[in-house]
Amino acid sequence: MRRPSKVTRPSSGSSRPNRQLNSVVFPAPMSPTTRVMDAGASFIVADLSVMTEVRRVAAEFRAGHSRLDVLLNNAGAVTTSRQETPEGIEMTFALNHLNYFLLTQELLDLLKATPDSRVVNVSSEAHRSGRMRWDDLEFRKGYSGFQAYGQSKLANILFTRELSYRLAGTGVTANALHPGVVYTGFGQGGAGLAGRLVSLSYQIMRPFIKSEEQGAQTSIYLASSPEVAGVTGQYFDNERVARPTTTRQRRGCGPSARST
Repeated sequence: MRRPSKVTRPSSGSSRPNRQLNSVVFPAPMSPTTRVMDAGASFIVADLSVMTEVRRVAAEFRAGHSRLDVLLNNAGAVTTSRQETPEGIEMTFALNHLNYFLLTQELLDLLKATPDSRVVNVSSEAHRSGRMRWDDLEFRKGYSGFQAYGQSKLANILFTRELSYRLAGTGVTANALHPGVVYTGFGQGGAGLAGRLVSLSYQIMRPFIKSEEQGAQTSIYLASSPEVAGVTGQYFDNERVARPTTTRQRRGCGPSARST
């Protein structure tokens, strides 16, 4: 499978992509909200924590294309205090997970129409500390930024497994991955003790943290390598299959998500 010749990335409303709010990999249409980055690449300005914006991104792409080779969902944020989107959804769950779910659903017909297409969901090893709070997914009680983040990244993996099960026989594969600890400034600048601890951790661990290029390698591998053609429902770390922690998270999940 060759790499897509064009790339479009939904991004925040600034003049350059916000690293916490990208990305989707697919051929790039031009529209009033599409900005050119370089030859063969562009991004659509959108707030991916807002579901109406996610639907708009998908609609803009569908309007200009009849195929989609690779959908790479990559979004992440940690908030030290509970916040809600303009639609009233808890911010971490909306941006880190519902965004993935809805954008994939909105583009599913194009994925099915494209031979050997792939869905790649960027999760995190932080999922191991997560627990699905099925009765309080939005942390209305006892909010913890790190617990909310862990839950959202665990939800990414459960969604990937269920998606792979439901897409069996369509030719579309779905896999999740851990990019590693990457020096992007992610999680820094937060308020309070938690924000200061994250910044301090980055400083201490800097010699051992991956560069942005290194952190992208597993995403690129799953999006383009012939080695994983036909592989689906898996979780990868450093370009290798790893075993995620999904035990006791099975409420409402299909057979693929129930396999641990």
